[in-house]
Amino acid sequence: MAKKATPKNRLADDIRESLREADDYFSGKPTKAIVHRVSPNETDVRRARLMLGLSQNELKKP
Repeated sequence: MAKKATPKNRLADDIRESLREADDYFSGKPTKAIVHRVSPNETDVRRARLMLGLSQNELKKP
């Protein structure tokens, strides 16, 4: 007997398909994946840390 096509089942199927596609992509297999690469020009860590209100020790904690 086939599963009912509920929104929850469709979501699970979409996630499984996405994971398979990601695995194929990272294995070097051809996929239909669209890859976006973003390279920030420069990161001002001090500025970001101050905006978050964190000390240097707080920022470096795992």
